[in-house]
Amino acid sequence: MKALVTGSTGLLGANVVRQLLSNNYQVKVIIRETSNAGLLEELDLELMYGNITSAEDVADGALSCDAIIHIAADTNQHYTKLNEYQEVNVESVKHVIEAARIHNIKKVIYVSSAAVFGYGTKERPGSETEESKPPFCDSLYLRSKAAGQELILAAAAKTETDFIIVNPSFMLGAYDSKPSSGKIVMMSYNKHVVFVPPGGKNFIHVRDVAKGICNALEEGENGECYLLTNENLTYAEFFKIIGKSSGHKSLYLHIPASLLKFAGLLFSLLAKIGIKSSFNAINAKILCAGNYYSNSKAVKTLALPATPISEAVEDAVSWFKQAGVLEDKLNNY
Repeated sequence: MKALVTGSTGLLGANVVRQLLSNNYQVKVIIRETSNAGLLEELDLELMYGNITSAEDVADGALSCDAIIHIAADTNQHYTKLNEYQEVNVESVKHVIEAARIHNIKKVIYVSSAAVFGYGTKERPGSETEESKPPFCDSLYLRSKAAGQELILAAAAKTETDFIIVNPSFMLGAYDSKPSSGKIVMMSYNKHVVFVPPGGKNFIHVRDVAKGICNALEEGENGECYLLTNENLTYAEFFKIIGKSSGHKSLYLHIPASLLKFAGLLFSLLAKIGIKSSFNAINAKILCAGNYYSNSKAVKTLALPATPISEAVEDAVSWFKQAGVLEDKLNNY
């Protein structure tokens, strides 16, 4: 089987490509000419230059493929209008659906987000049946991902192609070249003082997500969503895992929810006068929420692995050290 992968130069895409090759798939990737293809060097794949915002490019990329794995997304958090996400996070999904129709693609995997579903508590974590709720349903980024997901679900109901949705939580691991989610590791590793938000979230090793996606190609069912999640941790619990990894004794300062929300409101007001930031009132509220999910459906259907998050942190740290963006030393008191 041959699979077209979008977003192959990012954290998840780089891991998915490697997992596909390990599973003896043929792999084709579509990247922009301006993208850094360093993570794809020396891999046995077909590389095409193009843009997912172009219907013609996506259709050309899907030629001779049996499957499409659509990972690429605009994850910027500083946008202040929903339509700023439209071209990449919504229109590209339409292009993928049309390319699947043109070339009779067997399966399409759309990578959404766990947070488009309603979160729960550690005792009763959220599932694929829960509707999104504040503050996550107020996030412009998550609204754009939910819109893409709705397009996929609509296509699943009326085409011959199998459309499958996977919903990863917060991913950590190797090949985070930008870096993206790994920033949370870099901002706390070997630091004297670590500021801890009051909430928490679900974490998963990116390698497990890649395996879950590959398994979805074989076992995923048309029109179904699968939460690819693992450990539900408070931020305090997570930062202690990082502290253990570094062997460095940090001072953990817990940020009051009221202070965090006030700061978020202030940054949202600044955005209205043109001073934009990835931190805003909605993201502040998200940092105060316990964003917890269950992976029971994906474990049962897709044999989703459950690598300890401590190992995901170690792999992320090792990658950052190798890339020279994280100091390999202890800043002892």
